[in-house]
Amino acid sequence: MNIVSRTIGFESSSSPVLLGEKDISLPLADDYVVVELDAMSLNPVDMKIKSMRLFSGNYAAGRDFTGTITHVAANLQEKYNVGDKVSGCLHSMFPKGFVGSYTLVNVQADSLVPVPSQFSSIEAAAFPLVFLTAWEMLEDAFIDPKKPVLVLGGATAVGTMTIQLLKLKYNAEHVVATCSPRSSDYVKSFGADETIDYTSDLQGKLRHYASSQGKFCSILDAVGGREVACIAGHILHGSDGKFNFLSVAGDGSKSEKYALNLGTVTGGFTMLGRSMLGRFWGVRYKLVRANNSWMDEGSKFLRDTTIKVPIDSVYPYEDALKAWDKVESMRARGKVVVEFKAVDE
Repeated sequence: MNIVSRTIGFESSSSPVLLGEKDISLPLADDYVVVELDAMSLNPVDMKIKSMRLFSGNYAAGRDFTGTITHVAANLQEKYNVGDKVSGCLHSMFPKGFVGSYTLVNVQADSLVPVPSQFSSIEAAAFPLVFLTAWEMLEDAFIDPKKPVLVLGGATAVGTMTIQLLKLKYNAEHVVATCSPRSSDYVKSFGADETIDYTSDLQGKLRHYASSQGKFCSILDAVGGREVACIAGHILHGSDGKFNFLSVAGDGSKSEKYALNLGTVTGGFTMLGRSMLGRFWGVRYKLVRANNSWMDEGSKFLRDTTIKVPIDSVYPYEDALKAWDKVESMRARGKVVVEFKAVDE
């Protein structure tokens, strides 16, 4: 017996993105559950995976989702129940499961948590990846509540979530975020105390801020690029043993879009070199990768706190290719969500 799942996917880096189907075989192997989705999110990482997929195969795009458990492997039936409302996120670049109208989740490798009661189905599908990425980044960061902290890419979904966690969990008194002038009020609505325009002479502005207002305790990078990493030693305090330059994007530049090019490859080696050698000039670098270690503490935090989930747009499944185009355009301010529930009703 098989379950047929509707997907958004592609065969390889050169193939078009299409609506399609994947089968889920029953009974399930150990450690798997199936979730019938209300909604899912598309993310920039989906574009990067497509650019890296050199060999053909039916790949389903998507990372985070929300819905109802419909099938549970025999070894999980004391922990999960059919009918449980859950949100989740697939972590690895090429996960064991996949996201679709019926989503296959390996609970040992990926995240699956009860839906926070305060979230709508759209918010529940949009929060997992950005929340856990920001959470993981801050777990390893050196945060001194009395010193300014810098968020690069304040208007991105990860940036807005990082700003909120700095305020709500770490009691940071002065959060500074980079963004364009048109996004300044938007970024401040998530808790940023001050914004800095990144569109011209960002290095000069950051050097001036550090000399006049005080150095940053940490730099939390949600966009990537080399511009700020090059001057980090001049604008950062010492880290007291924790990382004080953390990036979710490494040296990858938004100007490179999602192409797998020489800059992407060499940027990875550059970030690795900084991680090993940076401490010699007072900067401890780390490239952050999301995993499922956040679930227990993070889920409790969400139950006790009001977090705003940044939503850019919502598309029904039949318009999912428009959702893909929106993410690929790099003009989304917040999460792009694809809704299945409205199609099924």
